[in-house]
Amino acid sequence: MPSYRMYWADATRFSPIADVMVRNRFDKLRTYFHVNDNSNMKARDDPNYDKLFKVRPFIDRTRTSFLETEPEGYNSVDELIIPFKGRSSLKQYVKNKPHKWGIKVFARAGTSGIVNCKDCTLKTDNELKKLGRGSFDFRSEAEKNAIALKWYDNKAVHLVSSYKERNPVENVKQWSVAEGKHIDIPKPKIVKKYNCFIGGVDLHDILVVLYRSNIGVKQFYLRIIFHLLDMCVVNG
Repeated sequence: MPSYRMYWADATRFSPIADVMVRNRFDKLRTYFHVNDNSNMKARDDPNYDKLFKVRPFIDRTRTSFLETEPEGYNSVDELIIPFKGRSSLKQYVKNKPHKWGIKVFARAGTSGIVNCKDCTLKTDNELKKLGRGSFDFRSEAEKNAIALKWYDNKAVHLVSSYKERNPVENVKQWSVAEGKHIDIPKPKIVKKYNCFIGGVDLHDILVVLYRSNIGVKQFYLRIIFHLLDMCVVNG
């Protein structure tokens, strides 16, 4: 419904929810809902300060659950925007997204839209941008014969493969607005294969929108929790 309070309203009452508890009790539970002990939060100037401390146990548990899902043959890594307009240092403005204000996260999903997780740190977008178009950074994992690669063209693209490598790196013609002509850009082989199976994260994002928990919140940690629950619903 457009507003969660409509589940208790006389004209739109929905018994499976309204009969479980009264609306005021639900409001109070939502107001005081926490997943971590704030008394253990470190100060902002502490080197171990965690911006996601309030939701860290929930994130870790959700990630563990997602990892229990058997990964598909082809996966893509892309950004997701958790819509949020409240006050938070995590909030970003992304002009080309349907929800321009929100918390940006990265996810790995198969072509069906089911999200898994991957823990891998690569060079930032700004670092690759300074190196120029066609620059890339990668990490390889010998035990599972996997490679994670981040390639920068007009923007960064994240790639993961267990059967394709960065080599051979071929030059391809890409249009340069600054130079007004096509120029040669180094393109690892994994990028070419990736282009055949992109879109899994975008599909997952579309499915989340269909089932989004439509509860307005001012606390960023509640928006993250509700979004993770929505992702669990889609995966389920």
